[in-house]
Amino acid sequence: MGNFEPVSKAGPEHPVRLAVAADGTVFASDPRVDQAVGYRGGRKVVQLGGLDGPLGIAVQGDRLLVGNTGRHDVEIYDLRARRYLGVLGSGLGEVTMPNSIAVAPDGKIYVADSRENVVKVYAADGTRTTTIGGSGASDGQFSFPVAVAADDHGIVVADQGNHRVQMFDGKGKWLRSVGSAPASDSSTLGAMAGNFTTISGVALKGGAIYVLDSAHGHVQILDGAGHNQGFLGSVGDCRTCTKLALDLAFQPDGTLLVSDPLARRWVTPEAVAP
Repeated sequence: MGNFEPVSKAGPEHPVRLAVAADGTVFASDPRVDQAVGYRGGRKVVQLGGLDGPLGIAVQGDRLLVGNTGRHDVEIYDLRARRYLGVLGSGLGEVTMPNSIAVAPDGKIYVADSRENVVKVYAADGTRTTTIGGSGASDGQFSFPVAVAADDHGIVVADQGNHRVQMFDGKGKWLRSVGSAPASDSSTLGAMAGNFTTISGVALKGGAIYVLDSAHGHVQILDGAGHNQGFLGSVGDCRTCTKLALDLAFQPDGTLLVSDPLARRWVTPEAVAP
């Protein structure tokens, strides 16, 4: 298990996955130093150490969920009492590669297990209920599901190996898939609309789907039917650019954050014209 440590002044070392609490605290998993850190108002307020290859991270009320690739589990921590509570499901070995975690408004928990090519579903109390997916390229199957997001209507899964996002209802029923690999000669945003090279993150907001493509450093905004509504972000050294965009999350005020581990930060991407 991990342990809450005295908060240091050091900034994030290699922030990969992001999660935001209702009070605006931004949490990031940092596999380089085996920590999860929380920042509020630009100041570090939480430092959880003793993790083992942390990736997926999510907030469920006063609880922080952290997926450990080394321990093959999703651990639960009480943020108020600063203590370890246990793990999702049956314990060690429950999730072989917990790359992403999403908590639905009803408290249901979804964990994208990239190694097993499934999304594992848990009740709000952490009890395993069902599994979505399996290896393959057919409807409802995955090839390295790298990220998952949830809202009142269901879930969206970033199916990286199949260059698409897949949508499911709240009961895990497949609804539709969007996307394919862009043509090798695609060089404009317009040509890449609705297509994905290396999806690394997905988020839901106001009925729209935000898909992060780390190969191009941009976020595609899709409507509920999967039609492109615009792009955010770009690769570079500017204040809002990224060197390696890996995840995205929304703050309570609607501000979008994108993690950039190579620059040891997260940024707010700006709209770009196709």
